[in-house]
Amino acid sequence: MFSDTHPDVEKIHVMISRSMPSWRRFRLVNDLIVTGRKLALAGLRERFHGASHRELHRRLATLLLGPELANKSMVPNPTLPPSDNAMEPLQILQRVISNLEVLGVHYMLVGSFASSLHGLARFTQDADLIVDLHSSQLDAFAQAFASDFYVDLGLIQQALTQGTSFNIIHFESSFKVDFFVVGGRTFSREEFSRRILRQVDPRSEFGAYVQTPEDAVLSKLDWYRQGGEISENQWRDVLGMLGQQAGRLDLVYLRKWAGELGVADLLQRACREADIEC
Repeated sequence: MFSDTHPDVEKIHVMISRSMPSWRRFRLVNDLIVTGRKLALAGLRERFHGASHRELHRRLATLLLGPELANKSMVPNPTLPPSDNAMEPLQILQRVISNLEVLGVHYMLVGSFASSLHGLARFTQDADLIVDLHSSQLDAFAQAFASDFYVDLGLIQQALTQGTSFNIIHFESSFKVDFFVVGGRTFSREEFSRRILRQVDPRSEFGAYVQTPEDAVLSKLDWYRQGGEISENQWRDVLGMLGQQAGRLDLVYLRKWAGELGVADLLQRACREADIEC
């Protein structure tokens, strides 16, 4: 599937990955994020000898978020440096989803977490959720996250009005969660209605509603086309999901919506590269 991997090794990789439970896949993504941040922080310590913990955190946040969002993500009380034991991404995601469920906000986990669940785990810098959020829930939403996250109520209202996206940022870790307002197009409503519950942490019995593998493939192909077909990560995600889910996909559904979305040619190309029948 990938040019830098011997076919025999790739087959073993696929076999091992296909047998993994969903919670272990989520943990793999979490560990990749944690490891990536630790490596980046170690590099910053080498480059900026003597920098305070807070200064290193600010520089790490800038690397991950860019300068504007990094400034917003810093802990509000400057006398409290960021903790060495910051919450892990899965813990943050669990808090976010728990708040949404308490608020009665329907959601669906998408993006790299979803594609890693259905395909091959990879590093990501944030979590993506599609939400069916209404204006009447805005104040309660902001209050639920205000103590631990940077929240801009004005931007959320704008996103709801325009049907776009907004984000919140966890102060302690600078981990970002992007929210996409569920769209009005037929496919958007269809994929949202098909979301599936998957276990994220067997110890806490934490589960999350996630995009189906078919819809994850379709949405990635749609984003890939809209982005000018240049994102290697998007394409690798598609190939990874097709390879991992071979024999399990609803091909009738996949072909139907690929045609509706105008990505039928991309689906066929991806299937050929993944060496599966579509």
